[in-house]
Amino acid sequence: MSAEQQALQHLNEIFKDIKETLQEVQKNKRDARQLTEQEEAVLKNIVGKIKQVRSNLNDYLKSFRVQTRLDEFN
Repeated sequence: MSAEQQALQHLNEIFKDIKETLQEVQKNKRDARQLTEQEEAVLKNIVGKIKQVRSNLNDYLKSFRVQTRLDEFN
């Protein structure tokens, strides 16, 4: 799977988690100020996936960089 496809997959998972979390908050509006342990775990999961997306996008963008000098090998 390419870095671009992995990034898209992670973004889709993030949006799904956000949607589910917001639906749960909407159901329980009176306790919306305090997060449960499960909600905190979901938010940590989202942050982790965002970091994976950033990493995959960086890898994808680096694949388009071209060597411009003979002594430049990165």
